[in-house]
Amino acid sequence: MLIVGQLGYHEKNIILPLIEEIKEEYEIDRLGGNFDFFVPSNYPNLIQNYFSAIPNSLKDYDVVFFVDFWNMILPMFVWKKSIENPSCRLVGIYHGSTEFENDVACEIPNAKKYEEYLLSSYDSIFVHFDWIKDLHKTSDNLIVATYPVSEQMNRVRPNLPSSKTVYFIHRFHEDKGVNSFLAFVESCSEKVNFVVFDSMPVGFNNEKYKIKFTGRVSQEEIKYIVSTGGYTWSSAKSEIVSYGMLDLVSYGLTPIVNNHPAYQIFPRKFRYSSIEEAKVKIENDLRYSETDWNELISYYKKSYKISDSLLGR
Repeated sequence: MLIVGQLGYHEKNIILPLIEEIKEEYEIDRLGGNFDFFVPSNYPNLIQNYFSAIPNSLKDYDVVFFVDFWNMILPMFVWKKSIENPSCRLVGIYHGSTEFENDVACEIPNAKKYEEYLLSSYDSIFVHFDWIKDLHKTSDNLIVATYPVSEQMNRVRPNLPSSKTVYFIHRFHEDKGVNSFLAFVESCSEKVNFVVFDSMPVGFNNEKYKIKFTGRVSQEEIKYIVSTGGYTWSSAKSEIVSYGMLDLVSYGLTPIVNNHPAYQIFPRKFRYSSIEEAKVKIENDLRYSETDWNELISYYKKSYKISDSLLGR
């Protein structure tokens, strides 16, 4: 198997655990640098990172696995497959879509047309939920298979104290529902504190919102910061698997999430349809229980995984 590219933040969450699950059955090569175009600091090296992922030949590979199906050099691999190894399978992980409101993928020139090409060119694309497959009814190559979550599910979830602190784990970007989050902040009393695990934007009026911005910090630091308890908030518009939310729930926080279908893994009582409904949940000291956590673990244990598909199970 050839693994094409690296996935920045999601290397630790998705790619490395997946390699661990399949390494006994596959001889694995990796080519290419960081493909994460969500991070502006990657831009200067992004083109070179893509071109360094092109192998001399595909003859030795049964599978070429793309860490993100949004790959800007996929046409080269399709061409090389046709002349070097037609039986080689091109597979990728679904990581964003123009179907999602404000998704970063929409910023790519001609993104809609290119996504249509991507969906038609892979032999298989792994998606985390049925609802994502339903977005692309004309594509018969989408496989519903959950992404690795064993690290989160294997944690011993602590019973934290009650707290009126709300944490925002996402990138501070509109595709993650920043405006809805700020409206919620404005509506809450001074008894509620807010922490954002990202840097404060230039020119942001924090005199108005009084949010604590931590910048990007390590998992160890996040676990320590949230150890006093509270809630993990999401008003995301674009989401597939929110590893940040799963991390914070596994560290003992209670999720307060919108009705985005990515959050169907959380019971209805933790989802809100309005700011007022979200406020009531916090005022009433809603808690995510051990039973809720065990049900989530059970859901993922029973799910069909990417590694199951790659190993032919």
